[in-house]
Amino acid sequence: MRGADRLDEALAAVELVIADAPEYAPAWELKGRILWDGRRKDEGRAAYERACEAFQATAENFDGEQKEDASFGLEQLRWVARTHVPNGVLAAGPSETGP
Repeated sequence: MRGADRLDEALAAVELVIADAPEYAPAWELKGRILWDGRRKDEGRAAYERACEAFQATAENFDGEQKEDASFGLEQLRWVARTHVPNGVLAAGPSETGP
C-alpha cells in the first residue's frame, strides 16, 4: 500500500471516531499527528489546536480524575508541540514543563 493510501486510510479511521465523539481530544491529537506526518501542516496544526481546545474544555468541565487526565493530556500535547513541532504551531502555546 502506498504512503498516500495509508494516510487516507488512517485519516478515515480517526475521522470516524471524531464523528462519533467530536469532543474526544486524543482523536484530534492523532489526526494532527497523521496530517503533520503526511506533510499537511496547516491541517495538522488545526487538528492540534482542536485537541488543545478539547483537552481544555474537559479539564474545565469535570472534576477529579477526568479533570486530571485532561490537564495531563493538554500538558503532554503542549510538550510535544514544544519539542517536536516548529514554534507557533499551537495557539494555546507550549508549556514550559514536560509531562
